[in-house]
Amino acid sequence: ISFAISGAAAAASGCSYAELASKIPLPGSTYAYAYVSIGELAAVISAALLTLEYGVSGSAVARSWGDKVMGTIANHVDDDSSSIVRWMIDVLSESSLNPLAFALSIAATITLLSGVKESKRVVNAFTIFKLALVAFMIIVGFAHSRQQNW
Repeated sequence: ISFAISGAAAAASGCSYAELASKIPLPGSTYAYAYVSIGELAAVISAALLTLEYGVSGSAVARSWGDKVMGTIANHVDDDSSSIVRWMIDVLSESSLNPLAFALSIAATITLLSGVKESKRVVNAFTIFKLALVAFMIIVGFAHSRQQNW
């Protein structure tokens, strides 16, 4: 029942969004729709909240990726090693600092600030990489499958 209710709510939301998009001849964004339908103050508030949302979610993703990379590096470095990498891992695991998350956030910001064409190239490169990875997993999965399991 909850899936049916959710589906009906999503369909109603989609229909109202389509109606709004057909009445406003501007390229669609939350800011444009809020500006036309409610006014400039609501548009500025929605733009500020979207910026805040993107910042918080982007930092959470960067932190997660940074922690995963640090964990992978920590798994491949010997515990009795006296290298600088082991020291960095020990120091950074005890603090809330994550230089990899910072570097990832800076790289994403530079990519976005470099323009639409450059950002599109990066997105296309990651999309091609993900599609190649999925194709690789499918091919390897078929190669390692057993006939008796079918």
